[in-house]
Amino acid sequence: MRKPILHRTSNCHASKGRYHSSMFSSDSLSSSYNYERKDCKKYRDHPDCECIPGQGELVKNGGFENPHRSFTNWVINSGVDVIDPGMGNFPHQGHTAARLGFIEPQALLYQIVPGICPGGFYQLVFFMGTAKNLVNAAVIVRLEFLDRHKQQLGGPALDILIPQNSLFESYTAFINNTAWPSPPRTRFIRLVFETDTGADADNYVTLDDVSLAALEGTSHI
Repeated sequence: MRKPILHRTSNCHASKGRYHSSMFSSDSLSSSYNYERKDCKKYRDHPDCECIPGQGELVKNGGFENPHRSFTNWVINSGVDVIDPGMGNFPHQGHTAARLGFIEPQALLYQIVPGICPGGFYQLVFFMGTAKNLVNAAVIVRLEFLDRHKQQLGGPALDILIPQNSLFESYTAFINNTAWPSPPRTRFIRLVFETDTGADADNYVTLDDVSLAALEGTSHI
């Protein structure tokens, strides 16, 4: 198995090719939510008092390995399918991976993850490759906090641009941490991957082993 390339990505607004690392203290950043803690003590029916955070791996079927339906727990459009070993595609690990932008140029894949509570910090990890070195369409990856009605709360917590012609046949590991806590009323995270290969199907990308977990030491309110 080919050794993956480790790449820590930054938000779209950061300089291309640079790793953006945000130093934070969960205590200091969550201090602005102290009023929520007081409300929880006083009002048991407060919406943020009912949230039970998920434990461990939060993404379901992140490796697309369900034997009966590869995209169980995911929502996809017609531009997403599974890799084809006959074309030289290979997974990061396991038996399969997602392929974006080959059968149709516009590809969209997302999952809504439950068990997300206010005041949490999260780490998103995924592996991405391409058919030919440095031949790929640009990819947008977003992490969005949602309320109990699955409505977005503010802007994306992660808004990642993977530039055109920047990926390799060997999988690259992308690791990103949210730099501020999930806001009040948070109940879900939506993870979104999308690309548009235009007129050239060879610009498709492969995606595997999507993972999301609360950062160690994070404290929910």
